[in-house]
Amino acid sequence: MGQLETEAIGGTWGKATSVLAHEIQPKNKLITTSLDPFLHSIHSNGNLMANYVVKYFNDIYDHAVQVAEACKKQARLAYVIGNSKFYGQPLPSDEILATIFGHFGFGLERIDRMRKRQSKTGLYEAVVFMRRD
Repeated sequence: MGQLETEAIGGTWGKATSVLAHEIQPKNKLITTSLDPFLHSIHSNGNLMANYVVKYFNDIYDHAVQVAEACKKQARLAYVIGNSKFYGQPLPSDEILATIFGHFGFGLERIDRMRKRQSKTGLYEAVVFMRRD
């Protein structure tokens, strides 16, 4: 079970938390550039959460690599994703996801913000619609 927790996108709060105690670097320039506007304020409040954000989007990048290999031209994707807020810093996960998939030729069609989440002010779930041309 611990290995599955670690390998899930972003991990879970079981064994994966111990992995997050060690510095996690963005895997490439795309992830660095996408997260730079947000990571400083998250890091200043705690490395664990900043490492979680980096791991999550590193994992999304790896997922996008596999999806890009499997999808043909004209493929359409729809991802449901919630945004986040860490120490008051909003993190537009939907927009970052679209940027990562854009790197692999999936153009953003639209982002539909579906509903507000109840946990914190300003949180929502969105559907990110993309198409590979």
